[in-house]
Amino acid sequence: MIVSTGVSDVSQIDATVRFLRSRWEAHGISGELGLLHCVSSYPTPPLQANLRSIPFLAERFGCTVGYSDHTLGTDAAVLAVAAGARLIEKHFTLDKNQSDFRDHQLSADPAEMAELVRRVDEAQSLLGTWGKSIQPCEAASQSAIRRSIVAARDLKSGTALGGGDLKWIRPGEGLRPGNEGRLIGRQLKRDIREDETISLGDVE
Repeated sequence: MIVSTGVSDVSQIDATVRFLRSRWEAHGISGELGLLHCVSSYPTPPLQANLRSIPFLAERFGCTVGYSDHTLGTDAAVLAVAAGARLIEKHFTLDKNQSDFRDHQLSADPAEMAELVRRVDEAQSLLGTWGKSIQPCEAASQSAIRRSIVAARDLKSGTALGGGDLKWIRPGEGLRPGNEGRLIGRQLKRDIREDETISLGDVE
């Protein structure tokens, strides 16, 4: 069931959701609820679209949330997707000048509706998935972007390494920054040139 929340405050939505869920439970129905954030003004002023209601409703009610868009154009509907909307309602007309009835002016015509679908698909692609991982397109750049611990100057075998003997340069093919403590205070087993990587195998 999809419920629009126009001209409703939180207490009214609470009551509606409780009623629906209690009826479903009483009748053994596994109902699925969708709440549409809606501002019932035709058209809705952009400053009052209040798209932050979308993640608020999703968190509070733990259900699918969408957006019933009464703004002019399609920007609000696309931004709603970025805010977490998974259902989009947009009025549709074949001709914005069909009549003086206000709905025609704020509705999407065929060209706008096609563009809305395209932009929503694009927004969903840009949003990707929850979490943070290295993306395939950047995987090949890891070594080139990261840095390695290297000698800050020419160092002789037997040198006890100090902080001033180390620096960090690209590429990241050697010991990574953060491992300095595994080198400092230990003696080199071989001569190392400036900018050459220092590995754990190079120290006593």
